[in-house]
Amino acid sequence: MLQVARAITRFNRWIGRWASLAVLIIFVFLLADVIMRYLVGQPTVWTAELATLIFGVYAIIAGGYLLA
Repeated sequence: MLQVARAITRFNRWIGRWASLAVLIIFVFLLADVIMRYLVGQPTVWTAELATLIFGVYAIIAGGYLLA
C-alpha cells in the first residue's frame, strides 16, 4: 500500500511541474502580445485566446494538484 501512495505522490509532483510550465507558457504568449502591440503597433489576435484556453487547463490540473 505504501508503494501505491508513493507512486501517486510522484505522479502528483509530475502534474505540478507541468502545471507550473503552463504558467510560463501563458506568460510568454502574453509577453509576445505586448511586444507586438508596442513595437509593431498591431497585437496578434490569437495570443490572448490561447492564453485563456491554457489557463483553463491550468486551473483544472493545478486545482487537483493543490487538493492532493
